[in-house]
Amino acid sequence: MVRTLAALALALSACAPPPAARSPSPDAPALAPAAVRYLSLGDSFTIGTGSSPDAAFPARLAARWSAPRCAVTLRNPAVNGFTTQDVIDREIPEAGPFAPTLVTLAIGANDLVRGATLARYRAQLERIFEGLTAAGVPATRVVAVPQPDWARSPAAASFGDPAEIHRTIVAFNAALREVTEARGGRYLDLFPLMQRQAAEGRVARDGLHPDASAHDAWAAAIAAQLGDPCAAPSMRSGLARHRSHHLAEGTVGEAALKRLRPCALRRSVARRHEGLHRQSLPLLAQATLGKPPLVLPARLERVGGTTSHHRRPCARQQRALALAIGG
Repeated sequence: MVRTLAALALALSACAPPPAARSPSPDAPALAPAAVRYLSLGDSFTIGTGSSPDAAFPARLAARWSAPRCAVTLRNPAVNGFTTQDVIDREIPEAGPFAPTLVTLAIGANDLVRGATLARYRAQLERIFEGLTAAGVPATRVVAVPQPDWARSPAAASFGDPAEIHRTIVAFNAALREVTEARGGRYLDLFPLMQRQAAEGRVARDGLHPDASAHDAWAAAIAAQLGDPCAAPSMRSGLARHRSHHLAEGTVGEAALKRLRPCALRRSVARRHEGLHRQSLPLLAQATLGKPPLVLPARLERVGGTTSHHRRPCARQQRALALAIGG
């Protein structure tokens, strides 16, 4: 019995929370913060026309990421009225000297207003990616964001038939997605969120552009899908999957976003130990009970890689382990 309890305690220790980190020695050198250099390319929807640059989604996104161990430098050269040609001529030249680690691209509304065809817009997007590549920025660092559904804003009628504008916005966004993904970049589909905001009337005082609260919701959704830019790549991808699932289209508030982080971390650890749990439980049962290796029930096989939304994955592992040993 003593051996059984000892073995059980040893196995369960894999699920125990890690010990508190020791306070650094006063003589220990300070760790340099990870550096994120964020370049936001675009037009009025990127610079925050109708509110302010500080309230625009790039600034709100940078504020969410900034932390003592994550230094974020934002450069936002976007200008109200800019087209894809302006991005090529006046914004991309800043990419080389700035050397961004992340680029967001949100452009196309003014091309639409000035009568650009879909084929012309697509060709311009190709030139933007070529320009970034020539500046030393690989497409894998580019995150494209759609233009919002401004056809539903009060001032949209002054630019033409709102229904036709909406159809063109949808077509332009589809082209942006296709070109971005074909080049190796990433497209974040915020359009459902933007449509809900338009229906709710979240428009700035100018009657055309989204208000500050809309921009903040975009930033929350982008942060949820991209994860922590200063985290290790494997941890960042795991966090991004969990956060984007729960915060899809910006339907969960900022407080909930913060609560999800430790939960995602625990599940990430559980996944890494999945193989260990599968192999060790039958051997532990054999060693402590003198029985042949157990065939684990299906629910136990899925413990490490569960996709459920329980907040205590270790508690499920403990119950399953006790069940297996007692069997």
